[in-house]
Amino acid sequence: MNVRWARLALVAASIAALTGCVPGADATPSTPPAGTTASATPSPSTAPADDTPMQSPQVLDDPSTWIVSGAGIGPLKRGAAFDPAAPGTGPYAVEATACPNPLVTYLEGEGLANLSVVTEEDGSAIAFVQVTSWGTPGAVVSPSTAAGIRLGATLSELEAAYPGIQQTGTSNNSRLFAVEDSDGWIVFWMDDEAVVNISAVPTSNVPSELCG
Repeated sequence: MNVRWARLALVAASIAALTGCVPGADATPSTPPAGTTASATPSPSTAPADDTPMQSPQVLDDPSTWIVSGAGIGPLKRGAAFDPAAPGTGPYAVEATACPNPLVTYLEGEGLANLSVVTEEDGSAIAFVQVTSWGTPGAVVSPSTAAGIRLGATLSELEAAYPGIQQTGTSNNSRLFAVEDSDGWIVFWMDDEAVVNISAVPTSNVPSELCG
């Protein structure tokens, strides 16, 4: 009986070794027998393409590359320090027009849409930023949103970029349309034909007068 069981045990051990099922053994596949072709292990596939539109790098001296978001416009970020006495940002310079509101600074540049920077009550940080061009908004260099909307955009272009966008109010004979962004809100001011102002603000409410 001992010889019989010893033979059975030897056979079982041989089968287990051939199938790689030895208890406690490493599960790494063994080299395939000669004359067979190993199946190639599928390599990890490339990560799915991001559907987010590709954005060109923002260039400080080229406001057309600046992105408008709820966080700000280009390098002018809400919550960041701002010194109106310092040189202008990029190609911008502080506009000489006096504003009775000490929290408001206007920036201008040749051929560029105007920028309005409003600081917090203590003047230490930017509260919100606007880019504006009344009259001929499509004829000036303007920053744009990540969806491609810049000054001069039509209502149909705005609605195509932001499906379901609704009018949220009026101001100075303009209709206001707002979209919530991850860091705040983007508010579009539209006259009868085109977007004339884009504001990067903490809420969907935008003051109608800055210096009044």
